[in-house]
Amino acid sequence: VHLSYPFVFPYLGEYYMLAESSESRELMLYKTESFPLQWKKYKTLISDMMIYDPTIYQHSDGIWYLFCTAKQKNVYSSNAYLNIYYSADLLNEEFAPHPMNPIYSDVRCSRPAGSITQINGKIFRPYQICAPSYGSGMNYAEVKNLSTTEYEEDLLASFEYFQGLDLQKSHTLNTCAQFTVTDEQCKVSKLSLV
Repeated sequence: VHLSYPFVFPYLGEYYMLAESSESRELMLYKTESFPLQWKKYKTLISDMMIYDPTIYQHSDGIWYLFCTAKQKNVYSSNAYLNIYYSADLLNEEFAPHPMNPIYSDVRCSRPAGSITQINGKIFRPYQICAPSYGSGMNYAEVKNLSTTEYEEDLLASFEYFQGLDLQKSHTLNTCAQFTVTDEQCKVSKLSLV
């Protein structure tokens, strides 16, 4: 099956990974056998659901929150329905759907775009702008309230970056320690060799 959007994270001295594999209709948690090249299926987190761009975040309350877009049938958009699942124990407990699911039904703010980041005590969720098409841009939302029963965020204004480049698509923005990584599709002029 198709695998993409590798979301790698450390936990209890080990490395784990989520990867988009929506065609399989399950979301697997992988554990490294030899980092970074060898991974083994460790546990199924969600079954019978098409999950896109799974992004996991452990809140200060210890609960694991899984953000993704999700759908049960092929007729719906993979970009439109923001869903949250949660678990008190990543390795030994099932993930339950948040009672407010879907959080959004909007291609402009639902699909995750990378790691959820905490800055100066505030939580920020990057998301893709999938209008007029997938990868049309990215934004941030400030998460105001995150619990197993409630969710609230403020969608922030668009931010512009890499001005002067002819960017066509952007999908992810991840931060870890002092590193920020993004993927971009840009227009490149054809070279003619003489």
